[in-house]
Amino acid sequence: MNTFPPLLTRPTEIAKAVGLLWASLVIGGFRTALDWHHLELVSPNLVFTLSTLGLTFAITAFLIWKIGRGRNTFLVLFLIGSVPYFFIARADFQRSPAVAVIGVAQALIQAFALWIMFASPGRLWFSAKQCHEQSRGERSI
Repeated sequence: MNTFPPLLTRPTEIAKAVGLLWASLVIGGFRTALDWHHLELVSPNLVFTLSTLGLTFAITAFLIWKIGRGRNTFLVLFLIGSVPYFFIARADFQRSPAVAVIGVAQALIQAFALWIMFASPGRLWFSAKQCHEQSRGERSI
């Protein structure tokens, strides 16, 4: 029997949106592999490149995981982190149209997932979860 109020149970839309974010992360790995030659030219230090990619992947995975648990703060951080791609997409198109098309597809998937989460019932779920945690005195992280 479900003991949580209806708004504290994660809506299926949120599960789908989180799945889209995980798919976007996988697409990002594929895109990075396609763009590897450019990454080698920009940063010939392999250790630095791999460390940066690993840290970026880990932070993104952590944000997605926290979003899936209903942490509104991490949803906003993910949104802020997604915006810069739109400023560098033009350079991607000039360098490699295939990488750019994959990047745009990845950005659109993220935008759609974020739209799902900021629209109802996602917005209501995040708000109710945050209010519930604050009333219980729980930490947000």
